[in-house]
Amino acid sequence: MSGELMEYMNGNRRVARVDREVVGRAKAVHDEVRLAAFKVDGALALGGHIMEGVVGLDEHRRALAKDDPVTTALLADIEQTAIFAAKKIQSNLYNDFGL
Repeated sequence: MSGELMEYMNGNRRVARVDREVVGRAKAVHDEVRLAAFKVDGALALGGHIMEGVVGLDEHRRALAKDDPVTTALLADIEQTAIFAAKKIQSNLYNDFGL
């Protein structure tokens, strides 16, 4: 985006009447791009958090179950349910933002 257009959008420069519509549209596009970037940042942060949590949960399951196959199976089911819940939260992320 040109420096002149940014100055118009930021209110640092007076917009000529003939350019008001263009500046308004440019501001709308600029705001939409910024919002999309925030969504991406949020999605990436949540994805990283989920991945770290899954690794920790898996390590905890292994430590609790030791080598017992029955305990491993029981805890693996709980672990899988937790992972599915995290994925559901992640997939509904933007619906929850109301955007």
